[in-house]
Amino acid sequence: MKRTSNLPDDPPPLVERRRASSSFGSVAGGFPGVAAKLSLCAGLFSFLLGHHAATAKVRLSAGAVQGVFLTCILLIVAGLALAIWALISNRERKRPGVTGFAVAGLLVSGVLIALHTYYFISARLGR
Repeated sequence: MKRTSNLPDDPPPLVERRRASSSFGSVAGGFPGVAAKLSLCAGLFSFLLGHHAATAKVRLSAGAVQGVFLTCILLIVAGLALAIWALISNRERKRPGVTGFAVAGLLVSGVLIALHTYYFISARLGR
């Protein structure tokens, strides 16, 4: 039997997909990228929360101020931990953008720790 069409005899090639479990996921930069961005967001959110509580139109009670202060400190520590984790995880594979966000998160968290320490010490000394 003679074939009259110009179609190839071979079937089309199958598309091979990477498995999500083989890498850190489908997000650009993987988990280190997400951790680096979250470290920056945690520091910025801590700053905004503290600033909003300090300039509130209604005066907050002492317990509420302590709660906001504790939440800010926890966010800063979480941001520091995420930034360090992202930098350590990014050593083997140099993913683009991870180092910049992680260093920015470290800087923001470091500056916020210095500011909170300064205000805490100055409040203790009564200045």
